[in-house]
Amino acid sequence: SGDRASSCESCDGGTWSNVSSPECSNCDAGTWSSTGASECTSCDAGKRSGDGAASCESCAGGSYSAIGSANCSACSGGTYSSTTASSCSTCDAGKFSGDSASSCSSCDGGKYSSVGSTECQNCTKGRYSPSTGSSECEDCIEGFFAHSVGMVLCLKCSSEVDSGYGPQYTSPAGSATCSECVKDSYMAANGECTSKVNGVVAKEEGTTLETLELEEWFYRFSRTSAVVYECTSVHNCLGGKIRSNGTTSDSICRVGSGGPLCSICEPHYFLSEYEGCLRCHITNAWLGPLLVLVLVVLLALATWRLHKQIMAWYNQHQARLIEASQTGTVLFVTMQILLILNTTHKNVGGETVPSPYINFLDTLSFMTLDMVQFVPFECMYTESSFDHL
Repeated sequence: SGDRASSCESCDGGTWSNVSSPECSNCDAGTWSSTGASECTSCDAGKRSGDGAASCESCAGGSYSAIGSANCSACSGGTYSSTTASSCSTCDAGKFSGDSASSCSSCDGGKYSSVGSTECQNCTKGRYSPSTGSSECEDCIEGFFAHSVGMVLCLKCSSEVDSGYGPQYTSPAGSATCSECVKDSYMAANGECTSKVNGVVAKEEGTTLETLELEEWFYRFSRTSAVVYECTSVHNCLGGKIRSNGTTSDSICRVGSGGPLCSICEPHYFLSEYEGCLRCHITNAWLGPLLVLVLVVLLALATWRLHKQIMAWYNQHQARLIEASQTGTVLFVTMQILLILNTTHKNVGGETVPSPYINFLDTLSFMTLDMVQFVPFECMYTESSFDHL
């Protein structure tokens, strides 16, 4: 009250006074008071006030305040708040916000975000996110690819003919391109998937020209050769892959063999028609010829001792023996012709004679009188003159 006052007046809201005060004082910013207040009260968290406020105002969404605040502060990017907030909350993974946001927005399909993000990131190539609000992207599964960023789905290699792919193509998980071939194809030098030819193993995907695996009895000249040959000496060709740090012979030829089609035996080895190149040894190289020689000697001795009896028997059956000799000669020559034709046909890459005929011809192969087949001349010399191509 003032001088000579007959009574005291109450302070208005937003002001306050002490006992015996001549006048009321305004409340400071961040505080408030009702009518007749003896002191001002601090605004609650989430509210604010200016000087002389009779009440506190709530902070709008996207802002916050502490106790006794004169102003509300804006939430920073990656956070948000509703009205009357004492603090801002962090956006969940899969959402984002800018400054002063009252809520977080979900990321679009093809994008993702981590906790407290101000923006969403595109899924990288080879990955995708199919729905909104993704916290991470998923790898494309095997056989699918994502060729650009921000993909909501992956494309199937075998179906994307217009993109340069097709049924022969596939991919590992998380791929941006279809960089591999299916099991029955391989990646050629020009970068295209090509069907595997006869003699190449078709059991794994992702084969390239350099990593082609051969079946047994087949040969190719180098890791960069696309042509596969059937071996003439089949037991010498082991199949498999040509090692990057080795030679063709070391990789796919039997020990003791090498050269084109693994058909040349190394020194101290000889070529067995049925077992390939074998090491020279009395038990496998000379046993057969020695037995033949012994039989010939025994036959000659028997003929010499029984000469008179043989001549008498011959004179008695001469006509029949001459007839049988002529028939035998015709059969022998005919078989020689058939055997030579079969060998020539096989050596020039012809199809193998079907069973049981091939078994019959193999049994009578001695009738070609091929001395190289019976006598291991390779074992006589350090350097062989026979290549058997």
